[in-house]
Amino acid sequence: MGRFYNINRIKAHRSYVIEEVAELLGVSPQTVRQWIKDGLPALTEQRPYLILGWQLKAFLKEREAARKQPLKPGEFYCTGCKAPRTPALGLTERTTTSDGRPMLRAFCNVCERPCTRFVSAA
Repeated sequence: MGRFYNINRIKAHRSYVIEEVAELLGVSPQTVRQWIKDGLPALTEQRPYLILGWQLKAFLKEREAARKQPLKPGEFYCTGCKAPRTPALGLTERTTTSDGRPMLRAFCNVCERPCTRFVSAA
C-alpha cells in the first residue's frame, strides 16, 4: 500500500463505474474491486456497480490518514522496519540535499539501515 492517488481528479458530484475509477487513478479494476470489499461504498444492487465520487474521495482520504505515522522529536521513519525509530547510539548528522533542503541522517537502532528526515531551515 505504498501509493498515493491524485484524489483531486475525482469529481464529487459524479458517479463512476469500476473501470472509470481504475483509469482515473491509474490502478487495475481488481484493485477497485478489492477496495469495495475493504469498505468502499458502492451501489451494488445492479450491474454495473456505481461508485459515488464523494464517497470515493472520502474513502481514499481516510485510507491515507490511517497510513500516516507522525514522528516525535528525535525519531526517524525506518523504511526497513516500517516504523518510527530512534537513531542508533543517539547519533545524527545534518546535511543538505542538492537543492539546499536541510535533512538529518541517522542509522536505525533496530535494523541499522540508514534513515533520513527532512527538517525546516529554522
